[in-house]
Amino acid sequence: MSLAHQHGTPTTTSTHPQGGATLISAASLWRSNKAPREARMALCVWLGQDDPLLLDAQQVVTELIANAVTHVEGGEGRDWVVLRVIRGSGSLRVEVIDPGSLDGDGPHVVRQPPTPDPKTREGLKVLAESGRGLHIVKTLSSAWGTYLSGERRVVWADLPYPTASSREGETG
Repeated sequence: MSLAHQHGTPTTTSTHPQGGATLISAASLWRSNKAPREARMALCVWLGQDDPLLLDAQQVVTELIANAVTHVEGGEGRDWVVLRVIRGSGSLRVEVIDPGSLDGDGPHVVRQPPTPDPKTREGLKVLAESGRGLHIVKTLSSAWGTYLSGERRVVWADLPYPTASSREGETG
């Protein structure tokens, strides 16, 4: 049984992109503080410097991998995360696959927290310390979510390619 959690309006399904999707590449990364940087470098090679989604994809992947490094329990056989990048029709899907929870009761989905109010002391504290990662993912993606694949958790985000009209508006 697949347990899925999703946000936004998906451009593809929560478990597999459809409509001519192509796996660009995948890599296993050691769960360490170096993993986000290694993932950004891999994206640069896989997508190329001129890809309009490179910077957004790097930011999203940095946040997702940092979460896997910081919040997923360690232990024997739990030292790796997998980065997978898939190009679909009009979008790019990035997936980070981590070891999941030790207790086996699901992916421990972090519910989307409310946006902190920067006008309050508590809101400023939250914004200053942590908790911005999923807000960044939500802002940059058209949809994101999680699902289980065996005992591993997949966290994904779909990044829409800019349309011709939106590119013209940027330069005009």
